[in-house]
Formats: sequence, C-alpha cells, structure tokens
Amino acid sequence: MSKNDEVGRIGEAFIQYVLQKPVFGSARFKVTPLGEKYQLFDFMVNLLDNKSSMSGPFFLLQVKTHEVASLSDAINIEFTAVEVMAAKERMVPSYLVGVQTCGRDQRGYFIALDRDREAGVYSVPKRHSMDSEPNMKSLYEEVGDFFASSVKNQFESMFS
Repeated sequence: MSKNDEVGRIGEAFIQYVLQKPVFGSARFKVTPLGEKYQLFDFMVNLLDNKSSMSGPFFLLQVKTHEVASLSDAINIEFTAVEVMAAKERMVPSYLVGVQTCGRDQRGYFIALDRDREAGVYSVPKRHSMDSEPNMKSLYEEVGDFFASSVKNQFESMFS
C-alpha cells in the first residue's frame, strides 16, 4: 500500500469515528462507505431520527487527507472545478472534508459544495470543525431542512 493510500485511510477512519460520536446526547449520523469504485464521493451519511433510525435525509462526503508536520499547518488538498461541478450535479447536499493527520492526531474541517461554489478547492479553511457539536447539530439541521423544503436542487449552505 502506498503512503498516500495509508494517509487516505487514516482520514476516512477519522470521519467514520467523528460522525458516530453523539451530538448533544444522541447519535445523529449513520455513515456508509461508498467504496473505492464509487465515483467522486467517499461516504453517504444518513440522518438518524430520535429512535436512531435512518430518517430519509442524507448527504454525500468527499474526504481529502493531508499529512502535516503540525496541526497548525494549512489543509492543502485538490478538488478541481470539474469535480465541484460533478458534485453539484448530484443535487443533494454534499460536503468536502479536509483532514489533517499529524502523528497519531487528526483534525477535520468541512465546507459545502453548494450552488454558489464554482471554482476548485485547493485549501480547506479551518472554520467548520468536524469535532464540534454545534457544527454537527447545524449540519444535521441544514440537511434535514434541505429535504423538508419544497424547493429541491437549490442546495445553499451556511458552511461555505
């Protein structure tokens, strides 16, 4: 296995771990790996209702992992404009996660691939941490609101 594959697997394992953590006391997400053969996205994430059952709404995640010397380093990744447009064609909420791995520590930050994004992404800002309960609650609500809305195919996110 190449070094890049090892780093990528660490990032994907981190995402599965962090999304299974309770959000204000309850499990909110069911993470399903899409496998290496799925084009563009790594995970489909279903929202869980109050009975821990999949409630219908879901989102797609692409994970890009960057090995760094320090967790204060920038998260440099590559997600081209062509990939951004392909993500938007799915017409469901989708997000790009930049994961930093430094030794045994990982941090993940995400941005939306919403209707306003057109350019490629080459660095993920450290504004929206995957390990923040308020961010995860807002993410849950944003995806739920998208599916509850009568206006589909116009995904607009607060996580730009």
